[in-house]
Amino acid sequence: MIQTPLLEWNVAGYMQNASNDVARISMQLYQLAQRCENGLSGRALRKLPFLAHAYFVQSPQCTLDAFVNALDQTVTKELQNKGHLRQLKSSGSRDK
Repeated sequence: MIQTPLLEWNVAGYMQNASNDVARISMQLYQLAQRCENGLSGRALRKLPFLAHAYFVQSPQCTLDAFVNALDQTVTKELQNKGHLRQLKSSGSRDK
């Protein structure tokens, strides 16, 4: 379990220029959540931490910074995959 306190999203939104670690990580998580807001389902969101660990961490332990970066990479990958799937579906429906 992570023992680092995280700021609430509404507070984190006001702290874009904060310099301490808690504010920085909270801001990163807030920005990740915003990226996911219109692109990923609840089921996909639930899988993100596991995918981040499997794809990018690949060790029993890591720092919070490393894990948040892995989450960021995973969100990017999942959004790209979703966009690619949409393209395949739309090109497949045109071929029929």
